[in-house]
Amino acid sequence: MQSNNKLFTEVLDEMAKKILPTLTTKTQWQWCIRENSTYLDCPTSEYANSTNILLAAFNPSADPSDYLTLPVQHAYYKVMTYNYANQAFQPANAVVFSENETLPNGYTVNNPWMHIDYAIDGH
Repeated sequence: MQSNNKLFTEVLDEMAKKILPTLTTKTQWQWCIRENSTYLDCPTSEYANSTNILLAAFNPSADPSDYLTLPVQHAYYKVMTYNYANQAFQPANAVVFSENETLPNGYTVNNPWMHIDYAIDGH
């Protein structure tokens, strides 16, 4: 997967700029590498105080998914999803569930997960 990320991020950047022509990316797209981990393992942990974050989701499964699940740092986000039919962002239904998780080093972290009502086709 790591070897494919370079090409994948180039395609992703190209697609994102078609949707948002004014988008300027200051850094390369970053990845949440592990599944079922905490927000500390994902780039979202670096943007706790940012006003706008653009996230792209990819469904590697052959089956469609009805929702996205993202590790986040807190529950205070305004979530917008892109509607391809009308080519605009719109408010999304999203909820954050939290659980305390004990890491292998014994440290306990509050582990919030955001669930967003957004269908993604299988790829």
